[in-house]
Amino acid sequence: MVALTGDVLGGKRIDLVEVRRQEVQFAAELLGLNSLQGWSEPDRSLEHSTGLPEKIAATIENLKPASVFPDPMEIRPDHRTAGFAVSAALQRVYRVGLKPDIIAYEIGVQNPINFCIDITEDKIQKEAVMAVYASQNNENNYPELVTAPDKGRMLSLAPEVGYSKEFFCFSERDLQISLQEMTHHIINHYQQATGPLGLKFASVENFYPVELSGQRNSPADLTNRWFDFFSNIGTA
Repeated sequence: MVALTGDVLGGKRIDLVEVRRQEVQFAAELLGLNSLQGWSEPDRSLEHSTGLPEKIAATIENLKPASVFPDPMEIRPDHRTAGFAVSAALQRVYRVGLKPDIIAYEIGVQNPINFCIDITEDKIQKEAVMAVYASQNNENNYPELVTAPDKGRMLSLAPEVGYSKEFFCFSERDLQISLQEMTHHIINHYQQATGPLGLKFASVENFYPVELSGQRNSPADLTNRWFDFFSNIGTA
């Protein structure tokens, strides 16, 4: 695992850098990870990092991991920047023949997905790992925040599923365009999605037409505009 930033702006303790380093180390041990790197990139300013995709690409070539990165529609700028940087790095390593998995995951908000895992029996373990981050939990209740999207997914899953972790698995073909462009394709696809009987889901466009600059905008158009606006905040 690579911790890109040290999260040094997430509290007021004088020894925060060392405390956060110890917390990440303990969490990695609980998860049974084979390796851990802390790069200490600028916290809350990850977009100002120089050569980040190239550095990530070199690490992927060295470690040969299954690459998992934050979804590009996450709220926090550092999370989105990490997703864009890892995606750009994957484009580089695929060109030299190395082909790790390409998987985006949810952190704080629900995103478009195409794969999920029932984590009902793993919820307690997940909360135990999150509890390790005591210095952050003093600032906010992260154990509850990170499980909230998992709980919300049960609305469309089998009754026995209490918590589910969601991902979007990309194909090699998806790397032919940027992650920003691919996200637009995903958003447009969602509006055209069909149900299990081949029936199209009701579009909110039929009930909530919106006028902007004299033009009617579909839900997909509005979501794409939302994504463009937020992806340009805190990214180079």
